[in-house]
Amino acid sequence: LAVNTIPDVRYAIIRLGLEVTRSAVVSMAMQQLFKSKSPLMKARMKAAWNRSVHVSALSYVLARHCEGFNPEQAMLAGLVHDVGVIPILDYVSRNQIEVDEDELEAAIIKLHVLVGELVVDYWGLGPEVVQVVRESGNWHRDQKDEADYCDIVLLARLYRLNQHESRGPLPRYDEVPAFYKLGLGYPGNAEQVDVLAEAGDELAAVTAMLKGERE
Repeated sequence: LAVNTIPDVRYAIIRLGLEVTRSAVVSMAMQQLFKSKSPLMKARMKAAWNRSVHVSALSYVLARHCEGFNPEQAMLAGLVHDVGVIPILDYVSRNQIEVDEDELEAAIIKLHVLVGELVVDYWGLGPEVVQVVRESGNWHRDQKDEADYCDIVLLARLYRLNQHESRGPLPRYDEVPAFYKLGLGYPGNAEQVDVLAEAGDELAAVTAMLKGERE
């Protein structure tokens, strides 16, 4: 059911409740995962969910250490940043379309941003989250002086890629405009504290919460 636009994601979280928000996204991801009969689709669904959870937790931690940001808002933005992948995988699975790994990857690269924009817009999460879906993969975005939630999620994504995946040449997460706009470092400062590396316990706790795990 479509809803009126919610201009503030924090309001959305307050209105829905953080636990309800997390449960809704978990439910969507897990339902699609277990409905699929294709091992390829199951693996893809699980990877997409784990990736979104990690980016969400990283976004939360970054926002906690950056002035002027709400951690819960950053968490939700990170959680849905790649939501466009889910409908694509679901469509391929439900229609039993025969597709190899390279073809599927090409379709996701081409369509996931557009699909993701449609999803978050339909959910009424507002233009700020639409911007996160649209631009958080543009590593060198530097459109304005002030940092925004897109910079938070962008940096979380890039940090994760640098630490856990290899997808061709990538800038270091501390080499992009978002890193400095968020006040996390200054050129030539070798003593700058690595917020994400120093926040392992906090990151683990947020990740466990998002996955519904109990410590």
